[in-house]
Amino acid sequence: MEKFYPLITVLSMLAFGWLGWRMGSARNRNPQVWMAAGALLPPLLLVLMSLGTLGEGPDDEETDEAA
Repeated sequence: MEKFYPLITVLSMLAFGWLGWRMGSARNRNPQVWMAAGALLPPLLLVLMSLGTLGEGPDDEETDEAA
């Protein structure tokens, strides 16, 4: 059974990395950063889940209306 531990580790890192990529892309965040965060520290995906979608800043909306 011990010879499967590295395989399980790699597979879980790939799975959480893929999940971080999808969640980062869906929330308009940097997917590469969240892929690395998910692969190395999977609980950080809970932080991403609570952040929500990144939209345009309020300054961008005001300049569009003024133009």
